[in-house]
Amino acid sequence: MSASSTRSKDTLSKQAKSLGALVDALPRVEQFSHKQLPLLSEVISLVIKQQDNGTVYSVAISSVSRSLVDHWTQRNVYTIAVQNVEKKLKEHIKEYRALLHFDKTKRHQQAYAKRCTAFNTVSSSLFDIICTNKSRLESLENKYDVKMLQEDYDFHNAMKTNRVGYCGSINQRWHIQRHEGTETERKAVNGHQCGIFH
Repeated sequence: MSASSTRSKDTLSKQAKSLGALVDALPRVEQFSHKQLPLLSEVISLVIKQQDNGTVYSVAISSVSRSLVDHWTQRNVYTIAVQNVEKKLKEHIKEYRALLHFDKTKRHQQAYAKRCTAFNTVSSSLFDIICTNKSRLESLENKYDVKMLQEDYDFHNAMKTNRVGYCGSINQRWHIQRHEGTETERKAVNGHQCGIFH
């Protein structure tokens, strides 16, 4: 077997066996949850899954990035361009791979521990690809004929912080659920029934 063939089969998940603490931070997911915007760890996990199924790395990155943009768009939160999502995702996976390949004789050093901690912190956060360019946002709103409302920005912010808001299904806007004493107050946006969980 050639060296290149061996490398092609050396998928992220196989490399990861030697780094339990880091790998434990990556959930094993089959698809994005329809209720929330995914964490970086979930996005990387789907890239790994596609590679394990024989998909070439570049194709897996492209496929997951496109799915991610569709996922956000269906929840009325518009994103940066797909190619920029791919670039951003590649940078995170590059760091993930660097940690997996880190010299085992130096993994006791503080610098390595700090990098692992930093990666695990980022991976457990929202993989944020929201569009901040006004002209692109206007173009997307015109394309899909749906404007981003304050509720959509609130949903996005919730996904970056306490992650308690969610959409009940595709194309439903999120709503806020507040607990006041023993009663639960639900406020649906645009008449859709959505929910919240912890």
